[in-house]
Amino acid sequence: MQLEFQENQVIVWVMESPRIFRRYAEELMAQADGAEGGFVLSEKDCILDMRQKAEVVLSPYMVDLNDKRCLGKLYAELKELAYGEQYYMQTQSILAQLQSYLLGLEQDASIELNYAEPDLTQIFKVCGIKPDVSQQDLVTRLAQYLKAAVRLLDKKVIFFVNLSFYMTVDELEALLKEAFYLKIAVVLIESREINFSVCTKCYTIDRDDCEIF
Repeated sequence: MQLEFQENQVIVWVMESPRIFRRYAEELMAQADGAEGGFVLSEKDCILDMRQKAEVVLSPYMVDLNDKRCLGKLYAELKELAYGEQYYMQTQSILAQLQSYLLGLEQDASIELNYAEPDLTQIFKVCGIKPDVSQQDLVTRLAQYLKAAVRLLDKKVIFFVNLSFYMTVDELEALLKEAFYLKIAVVLIESREINFSVCTKCYTIDRDDCEIF
């Protein structure tokens, strides 16, 4: 089965058989983790790396914006901003003050000290900079996840597995509108068809493994 992505359209991929559902979900997860498999992701006749460009979300509660990938990309973005035109002079001033502060401590310490040049990435880590998800509801947290997937991780498509188990149709549509705004493709892998007011393309694999679309 070939899934065709179009802008401002969600794909609902319905699999009626639990056995078929499990088979496809497991293969998608494996490929998203870097394993070989039967799925091919392409854009304009160019084959894309599934591990780099796709994500499979089994549960919305497994989404982690504070994992190493997101934090590493976030720190890189902040560092680029810090050395950009708007913050360059302020950044240099802060680093110079920190260097002077460490030099003063070294001179007054009871033993000789050794320390590295101040590094912004390490400063970000010490300050505990991370995405703030503490007070967010599920829809808002997933919307922020989509934003991070696009802007930090450069993902092209997100596969959500049975997301309708956790969210109402109205909540799903709010999330999908955010995806449309961010121009990221979303595939909802479900065990039943969902009726949306937003533009939808439904593909079905029935219990006899027949494709309907």
